[in-house]
Amino acid sequence: MDLPDRIKMLRRAKGWTQANLAARVGVARDTIAGYESKAKQRQPNPDMLIRLAQAFGVTVDYLLGLTENRVAEDRAEYITDVDPDLVLILVPGTAGRYELRFASDDLTKAVKNALAQRRRHRKEPTDSR
Repeated sequence: MDLPDRIKMLRRAKGWTQANLAARVGVARDTIAGYESKAKQRQPNPDMLIRLAQAFGVTVDYLLGLTENRVAEDRAEYITDVDPDLVLILVPGTAGRYELRFASDDLTKAVKNALAQRRRHRKEPTDSR
């Protein structure tokens, strides 16, 4: 299945018209019609591929027919030799993927304070009068 077919199939599966999809990704309905038409051979640019993938909840790789997995594969990557006091965060990257980064000192402190407050809150007895 090629890109025009995938866009059309995903749009129909959501119950959207071309106008609905166009409004979601910020283009004219004719643009979506061009993407879905094999005769017009209109190709979305990389930014538009990302917006289409986000609108449908799939990966760009799926839209392009590079995989049959609609969502990113679950991968467990283990990090070793990392200071346990550091906080890691997921930062949105490109094509629906995320990058793992170390949090700043200020963010690390805020996360630790929030977790400590939550632990204290859970330990406090509730007033059951």
